[in-house]
Amino acid sequence: MPATGCVNSPISFTNTSTNDIRATTTFTWAFGDTNTSTVQNPTHTYTAVQAFNPQLTLSYTGVTGCSNNTTKNINIVAAQTPTITASLPEICPTEVSTLTVAGTFTTYQWNTNATTASIDVSTPGDYTVNTTDANGCVG
Repeated sequence: MPATGCVNSPISFTNTSTNDIRATTTFTWAFGDTNTSTVQNPTHTYTAVQAFNPQLTLSYTGVTGCSNNTTKNINIVAAQTPTITASLPEICPTEVSTLTVAGTFTTYQWNTNATTASIDVSTPGDYTVNTTDANGCVG
C-alpha cells in the first residue's frame, strides 16, 4: 500500500500477513472512512483529501480469541491541476503560439498526441492536456 494516494482513484491494498492455511481465514479491512471490505486484497477509492489509518484484522472462522490487526497511515491528496499559458493570446496566419503547462509534472499528454510540457500551435483550436504529478495523480 502506498503512503500517498490520489483522491477519487482506486488504491490497491495487499495482505502480507502469514496465516494458518489449515483454518478458514477471515480478512476484515477498515479503511478509516467508514467503508470496509472482507476481500483478502481489496481496492478502495477515497473521496476526501486527508490522512487515513486503514486497518486489517485477520481472524479464523470458528476460533475465538485468535486474531491480530495492523494499521498503516495513508495520505490522500488531490491531483495538481495543470494550467496552460499561451505566448500569444490570439494567432493570425503564419504566427505560432507556444502553449506551456505551468507546474511540475512527470507526464504530459496533449490532445495533439504531444508528450512535452510545451507545444507550438499555428492553427486556432481547443488544446487540452492530461498530466500526472509526482504523487501519481492524474490532472
